[in-house]
Amino acid sequence: MMRKKGTLIKWKAEQGYGFIRPATGSKEIFVHINSFVKRNRIPQIGCVLEYKEQRQRDGKMRAVDVRYSNASNFTFSYSLTFAIVIALIYLAAIFYYAFIDRIWYGYPFIAAAMSVITYMAYARDKYAAEASHRRTAESTLQLLALIGGWPGALIAQQQFRHKTRKFSFRVVFWLVVLANLLFVWSAIVGLKGILELV
Repeated sequence: MMRKKGTLIKWKAEQGYGFIRPATGSKEIFVHINSFVKRNRIPQIGCVLEYKEQRQRDGKMRAVDVRYSNASNFTFSYSLTFAIVIALIYLAAIFYYAFIDRIWYGYPFIAAAMSVITYMAYARDKYAAEASHRRTAESTLQLLALIGGWPGALIAQQQFRHKTRKFSFRVVFWLVVLANLLFVWSAIVGLKGILELV
């Protein structure tokens, strides 16, 4: 039986099943958690799978002997790499300005901690969305980003492909990022620097 390749496009974690979109572009195919060779990993939407097709009693096809493709083991994409670079540049910059005493020395540590917390909040919300569990309020995610966790949010959005399609959320998110950057920038240049530019 020839192995095929496809992308997991739907997954119901609570029920343990989902659907694969074949690389050939043919009709979506059903897949159950029991069909995965390795079950120590939670299937994620967007992961690349290799599988065999098996016809069920009702005549429909299902995926069996499902394995994660090598492409799924390396989840970096250009957008994720870009998000990580931006986050690291920002964190390095605020640590530098704290080191030269232009901003409060504690803020970089708060921003780093908030980034980790925000990343975890996105990961939890992504899992909750797939498992139909109680979700994290969007206002909470935006507040975490505003406090300084936006680098973690940026990475999580790209890694988990979460909150990347809702236009209204994206607009508010980037406004939150802008507000945070303006706050940090004003702390660095001080009131005198702001008045000179005005």
